[in-house]
Amino acid sequence: MTNFKKLQIEIQGYDEEREKLIKKSRDVLKLSKQVIYAIHRGDNADSLVKEIEQELKALDNIAKFNEMMLSEGSYKIAVQEFVEAILYYN
Repeated sequence: MTNFKKLQIEIQGYDEEREKLIKKSRDVLKLSKQVIYAIHRGDNADSLVKEIEQELKALDNIAKFNEMMLSEGSYKIAVQEFVEAILYYN
């Protein structure tokens, strides 16, 4: 296998994992908003907090594919929103 082909496969794999990261980041963002809105309404957000913690773990597992994923904008924003929601919850 040529170096070019290896590089092409590596880039394709990274791109596939990046797409998963972006999709999972959206899930975390959505849940972050739901947690904050539930608190604003005076609703119990316990189940949403458990769900968002699970989603963040899944997001972190995707990000472990390549350490460059940790600097992807969608990942960083999702983590920031997660932290904001959890801090507001607590």
